[in-house]
Amino acid sequence: MKNILLITSLLAVAFALGCQSSTKKTASQTDGGAVGPIREYNFGGKNSFVMEMRTQLIELNRGLDDLSVKIDKSSEATQGDAKLKLDMLREKVKQLDKQLDEDSNATLPTWNVMKTDTEANFSELKAGIAELTKTVNMTSAP
Repeated sequence: MKNILLITSLLAVAFALGCQSSTKKTASQTDGGAVGPIREYNFGGKNSFVMEMRTQLIELNRGLDDLSVKIDKSSEATQGDAKLKLDMLREKVKQLDKQLDEDSNATLPTWNVMKTDTEANFSELKAGIAELTKTVNMTSAP
């Protein structure tokens, strides 16, 4: 009986430790940008992951709004291509928002794949924003 109690206790501790999120940064999160790094989360931190991603998505969307103002003030030659890229980035924001809805309903077997996909799409969005910002800044410099 003592062995069963000991094994059960050890399994409970192992499970509890496995459900906690860690704060380790991944390699893709050291690229800077306007938002903070994404923490690594396991299944137990799913809701925190979704909340953090939504917060960062809001910040990136505000950055897109600021970028839109810069684009409107740029030359007509720059505006056409930049507005097209801006629209594509805004569409990525909408897709990521839907993806976060799906992430919040992830099951244990699907969690790691869904989280990894979300992080990859988030990194693509950040890279696209950085590239467009650089292009607009270069063309609007005096």
